[in-house]
Amino acid sequence: MRIIVTIGLAAACILGTSLCTGQPATSPGVGSPAAPGPRLRVGTFDRQSLVVAYYRSWVARDHITELRAARDAAVQAGDAAKVRDLEKQGAALQDLAHEQLSGGAPIDNILGRTRALLPGIAAAAKVDVIVAGRVVYPLDTEAVDVTEQYLVALKADDATRKVIAELRAKKK
Repeated sequence: MRIIVTIGLAAACILGTSLCTGQPATSPGVGSPAAPGPRLRVGTFDRQSLVVAYYRSWVARDHITELRAARDAAVQAGDAAKVRDLEKQGAALQDLAHEQLSGGAPIDNILGRTRALLPGIAAAAKVDVIVAGRVVYPLDTEAVDVTEQYLVALKADDATRKVIAELRAKKK
């Protein structure tokens, strides 16, 4: 299995080539437009679609359930400080979701919580590396949109897909 890396740097393809092939990025044939052999397939995704799908997914639901269970346990234990802290975390998470949807906040928490899904997403899309952010691609690199594979991994339902479609239509 190839290494899956999530990076938001312009050098992601070069770094990804090095990580995926085990060869230095400057080795002959790698990163060269005339290089023979298979192209590096770089998975990209629609950020806004991922944000919507994540917060409506089982992954986010499990996280919220954990926070609520911890809060309830703190209530039962009479730990007012912990209750306040957990309630602040819940409110902050909701604010973060709104900021992420508008593009005003990084999606690091989403990438971290969906990290275990990346090998399956990469395999389904047949990509060597998945990147987050803008990337400048060398000529021997093929960009592959893995948004659909992300939606499948998050088990996006029809209602979620409808919200995503509406948001995409507004972008146009």
